[in-house]
Amino acid sequence: MTKVDVAICVYGKPYNTAVTLASLIEHSGRHIGRIFMQQEKEQPHDESVQYLPRCFPDVDIVHYVPKIHLGNARLDVRRYANDADYRLSIRYQYAFESSRENFLFVTHNDCLFHSDVIGDMVTAVGTAFSGAGIIGQCWNCPAYFAGVCDGTRHEDYQPTYEEAIDVIRRFPSPRTSIESIDRQFPTSFPECRLGEFACLINLAATRTHVVPQGAILPFGAMTADIGTTWFTDLRRIGHRFKDYRVGFKHAPFSDGGAGDPANTQRLLYDAQEDGARTYLRQHYPATFDRVEVLRTLTTLLKGFDIGNTGQSVTQVTP
Repeated sequence: MTKVDVAICVYGKPYNTAVTLASLIEHSGRHIGRIFMQQEKEQPHDESVQYLPRCFPDVDIVHYVPKIHLGNARLDVRRYANDADYRLSIRYQYAFESSRENFLFVTHNDCLFHSDVIGDMVTAVGTAFSGAGIIGQCWNCPAYFAGVCDGTRHEDYQPTYEEAIDVIRRFPSPRTSIESIDRQFPTSFPECRLGEFACLINLAATRTHVVPQGAILPFGAMTADIGTTWFTDLRRIGHRFKDYRVGFKHAPFSDGGAGDPANTQRLLYDAQEDGARTYLRQHYPATFDRVEVLRTLTTLLKGFDIGNTGQSVTQVTP
């Protein structure tokens, strides 16, 4: 059976994170090799999440805390190529470089899985594709509103430069400007990417082309958005990506299906965490109990190292 490593960045939301991993393990656990859990160096709302790897006994978790907190900052192209600490602080990059498997599954820490997404994505990728997941942020894209493109037919939209500019002029959007279109390669548009919410990356096919082995920017690099430059540059050298959007839901405990606003709005954050806590208690009671105990201990001990509880957890210090 093909083993697939998992990359998840944890920025707050311990209950959402626990639901994400518990539901993923339930449905796709037989495919999972190692889980690379990147705990961002800074956390929102004074949150504590360092105990989360210990909530999943018998799971091989690599717990990584980068030296630099990048958040949603745009990539500093002067640093990423020669500064390893900076490069390995880019989300998912430690997993991308450290995985020994041919596939890496990437997920946000606020997803809910309903089926064997990893197994189904591996099948969908096969030998023809370099990744699978939701293609495009079409709700922001001029080509979508012009009716000429969407995630399911992104390969079919091959406009000339003049045709691309005409679409942008007729359907203006927040991040797709005339200046953002390359005359030699009019597509992909800036909103086109492999969505990081839940996606599969074919490491065997892409690794040699991507930093540090190649010249293409890392998947987790923020340019127009996470992964947009990575996606466009790989497409331009012939890589293909499969639109796949079933079996999971992003931000299931938010009203609008978006997780980012909660990172800066405490009321939204608490509401989403309350929903995830209730779901975890109802559907994964053993994991819920571990989270409750370890969260309480962490609060009481104010970050004191409570020790390894017996599972396979690798703590990585960069």
